[in-house]
Amino acid sequence: MLANELINEMERRGLLDQEIIEALREQLSQGGASVTPEAVAKLLVDNGQLTRFQASKLIGELRSGEYDDQSTTADQELGVDDLEVVEDEVTVVSEAVPVEAVPVDAVPVEAVAVDATPVEAVPVEAVPVEAVAVEATPVQESPSGARPSSGGNGNNKRPTKPEDNEWDSFKVYGFVGIIVFLAGMIAGLYFLLSSGNAEDEIKLADDAYAAQNYTVAQTRYESFVETWGEDHKDASKSRVRVVLTELYRAEQKSDPTLASDLSVDKLPTIEQEEAITGDRPNLAGLLIDIANNIAEAATKVPETEKKRKLIMKLDKHMELFENANYIDKTLRETNKTKLDLISEKRARAARDIKRNEQLDKAVNNMSTLLESKDTKAAYDIHSELLREYPELRRNERLVKLILQASDIQNELVSASVKTPQSITPNNDKDVEPIILMDRSGNRVSSPTASTYFVPAAGSVLAFNVEDGTLQWRRYVGNNLAHSPVPLEGGDAVLLSVSTDLTIERCDGRSGMVIWKTEIGEPYNQPIVARDYVYVTTVSGKLFKLDATTGEGLWSTTIPQTVNVGPGVDNQRSVLYQPGGHSNLYVVNARSGESMESFYIGHREGTIAVPPVALLDHLFVLENHSQDTCMIHILNVDQSGGGLKKAQDPITIEGNVVVAPLLDKRRIIVLSDLGEIKVLDIEPSSEGEKVSVIADVARSYSTPTLSQMTLGQNELWTTGSKFSRYEIQANRGQVVPREPAFLNDAFVGEPLFVGDAVLHARRMNGTDWIRVGAAEPSSSDSIWNADVSAPIELILPIDGGVRAITSQAALFELEDAAIASKSLRTPLESPDDASIETRFQNAQALQDGRWILINNSDQAGAQKVAIYDPSRANDKLRLISLNLVNGVPGGPALCVANGLFVPLNNGRALLLNYQTGGQISNPFQPSSSPSEKVTWTNSIIVPEDKTQIVLADNRKGIYRLRVGDQISPLAEGKLPSQPLGSIAGLNNTVFVPVGGTAADKLLGFDMASLKPKFETQTAGRVVWGPMNADQHVLILTNDQMLRAYDDQGQEQYAVKVGPGKAVGKPLLHDGKLVLAGAAGWVAVIDPSAGQLSGWKDIGQPFSATPLPYGQQLLVPGAEGVIFSVDMPQGGQP
Repeated sequence: MLANELINEMERRGLLDQEIIEALREQLSQGGASVTPEAVAKLLVDNGQLTRFQASKLIGELRSGEYDDQSTTADQELGVDDLEVVEDEVTVVSEAVPVEAVPVDAVPVEAVAVDATPVEAVPVEAVPVEAVAVEATPVQESPSGARPSSGGNGNNKRPTKPEDNEWDSFKVYGFVGIIVFLAGMIAGLYFLLSSGNAEDEIKLADDAYAAQNYTVAQTRYESFVETWGEDHKDASKSRVRVVLTELYRAEQKSDPTLASDLSVDKLPTIEQEEAITGDRPNLAGLLIDIANNIAEAATKVPETEKKRKLIMKLDKHMELFENANYIDKTLRETNKTKLDLISEKRARAARDIKRNEQLDKAVNNMSTLLESKDTKAAYDIHSELLREYPELRRNERLVKLILQASDIQNELVSASVKTPQSITPNNDKDVEPIILMDRSGNRVSSPTASTYFVPAAGSVLAFNVEDGTLQWRRYVGNNLAHSPVPLEGGDAVLLSVSTDLTIERCDGRSGMVIWKTEIGEPYNQPIVARDYVYVTTVSGKLFKLDATTGEGLWSTTIPQTVNVGPGVDNQRSVLYQPGGHSNLYVVNARSGESMESFYIGHREGTIAVPPVALLDHLFVLENHSQDTCMIHILNVDQSGGGLKKAQDPITIEGNVVVAPLLDKRRIIVLSDLGEIKVLDIEPSSEGEKVSVIADVARSYSTPTLSQMTLGQNELWTTGSKFSRYEIQANRGQVVPREPAFLNDAFVGEPLFVGDAVLHARRMNGTDWIRVGAAEPSSSDSIWNADVSAPIELILPIDGGVRAITSQAALFELEDAAIASKSLRTPLESPDDASIETRFQNAQALQDGRWILINNSDQAGAQKVAIYDPSRANDKLRLISLNLVNGVPGGPALCVANGLFVPLNNGRALLLNYQTGGQISNPFQPSSSPSEKVTWTNSIIVPEDKTQIVLADNRKGIYRLRVGDQISPLAEGKLPSQPLGSIAGLNNTVFVPVGGTAADKLLGFDMASLKPKFETQTAGRVVWGPMNADQHVLILTNDQMLRAYDDQGQEQYAVKVGPGKAVGKPLLHDGKLVLAGAAGWVAVIDPSAGQLSGWKDIGQPFSATPLPYGQQLLVPGAEGVIFSVDMPQGGQP
């Protein structure tokens, strides 16, 4: 069948895709023998899959082969039968000619048929053809048998040499004429079909290319080159486009490497083509797309080996990018973003390969370790792997191993017979300080609680809820930083004592210690549930204590570190204890036995609050990242175990570091960015039972410790403001109200007590705490109590002492009050609470007056407090300073009947401290206008009380005369910036500077400011230098107090205690008394260079002690004064 032969020929030449070939064969099998090759060709031309030229050429070749075979037969045989066959064949040909002409009918080039004239010049074609038919009759009428041969078998035999016949030459010429005629017709037809316009042909190819019909475009470009030759002006473009169409088709295949292989193979063949310049942008984009496809596949394929092969293929492909014929420099710049993206994907795939290799290694190692039940080492490998590849957290292989480890972990939970022991509480009041407090306001009516407990630095303060009276103070230290836990509505409280790692239960009203239990190691915030206290240690111990007696009931060891206490399900008597990472342990609260271990998958230290059990659900809050918390929601069975995931986690912006509040079936969650979510549990829901019914967007841009309290469908939160919200659960809303106390730093937890909300805050720019009761709806103050203001100065008076706090409050303590250590309220307190107040640096003036300078850079806060004991009223006055532009850049100094104030803009002023006005023009060394200058303290020149010396961070040291004018007298240069303060002794200025291994003391001549000596200290200077009894003292980080003479020679060194000293050394009865910020007092005999007494109170000090009989009154940093016997003996 000719149609089938046509299809086979097209398949052999690769003119059509295999899919089209198979479709044609299927249609041919359905159509049968009636389908002609012309019909197939016409169908392909109409569909744009063949050009007319290609169709005509194929049909012509197919038919011409048929004619050649038949004409040969006719030429060889001259018998009568042969003539009949010729006649028949001529008839067939005459029928075939118009069929071939069908696809060419529309071609107007038929007029060019003049080329066929020589063929038509053959003697009249029709005559010999018709004559053939005429001659046929007598031949057929002749006798059936020819004359027999000598063989005589009765068969007719063709003579070996035909007899001469007058028709023979006619037959031959006629037959040849027919052949020539047919050949001429075929040649004419071929020329007619192939004589189309070249521009039309190339346009058709270009149109198909532009339409992204790449199969048709490729065929037409190939045909163009074959038809119009290699030298045609569009032949180069056609050759380039043939390769491009192949690449475009390959680029669309599912295997991205096919196009790359084809690029490497084909592009060299067109590299030197002239037309590649015009198609270079397309070629560049195509090559980049191919590279991107490979890179994308490399990132997605999971198998390591396949990733590696794809990366190798990508690298090979990208070598083509270095060929400027394909992608020149301009195109590389234009496509830089895409190329960078490919590089990123390649890097990601390479990282995935490394990750997969590390994963395989980790899995093998963990499997080996778990066989020996070494879960700790397995978890370490797991943690190290996730630290580098956090996306593997949910990897199936790792999860399986972690589940296996969890089962082992559950087996490793063990009971211990060693429980915490109760110790005898110490209610000794010998070291109890005198508390200074400033209270004002009215009373709260009908409070629902009796006592409000506030953590203030290292102490816990207990306030009467009704009127704000301070009932007691207990120092617990600040290493653990736990909140006090109220018991029985405030009638008792649980305290964590970090100084000796114990837990105390104290009476709420008196502060008396009821019981004290020793934990003996760092522990987490205790959890109180009904009559029991649950305590976890950082090392992994879990204790149950009786809340009434403090007796240890059982002890269980968790095989992990622990960062938080357990969640408690009182109904089922089950504890849910998060491990330091990965696991959640379900523990029987009655016996301490482990029930199961459930894999949460959290990282080390990311669970900061106990899990919450409510209505057959368990909520585990994991701080998944720095700014996101995931609330895991689990189901529990009737036993409290059988943990399984209930629904997808709910996320909240920020970290959750305070325990959620429960309100019936609702849970209120607050993050450290201020976002609030109210979750509701609907037990009857057929789908997810937990939903968010209301929320409030974040209110902080940075993490801020916030607490909350709930009452009467209202919620109050703290942080850096006091916010009130109305919870409208039915509407799914939490409506914010106007906040109060903006920019204050709140401490402790607020407490709703019915008619008031209690809170505590450190007011902006201060170092003291205001505890207050506020009206719930308006936040208006009901009462306030100011506490914990550091004591800056204690002065003797007849029958007692006076003390001034950094709040600029003046207290008077009679001898009886000191003896009884009773609470004192201020004699005077400042009226302006709107400014920052940190009055420090107390300096003596004339006539018993003292001045304190407010250490604040807040606008309008540049004030001094003048204490004048001779005044009947307003003994402590605040005076504003006129600093013009700038704020203090170093300690002020009283000199020349004025206040010398160096500013951070590089200037220095002399002010009248009585009025705050300027006395003289400023002094200002040359400096950059934008430079912030810090100054050391100033020291007075002994020989001339109007001269001072000071230094700055610009490495300058200056001697000035201060008076009506500030005059520079000398100037020197330091090798490096000074450390802290400077000191003077005789005619020497001491300046500490940093060194490589240890700090140095530099000595300068006080007059010329020229260097005198350089002394290497034995450590880092943490305090000083300070002048004391013909020596200059410094305290180094090895806890040694070192004394130097005016030549820089060390005279003695005494160990006094850790940290810095406070205030100035006190010379008393020929001995030096020095107080440390950490709470120690040292007495040194300077003549012997020895320590003669030392005592550690263990609570922070703030200023220079005052001798009081045989005692010392030591100012405390938490608003208290300690009465301490003068130390004798003792060692640090």
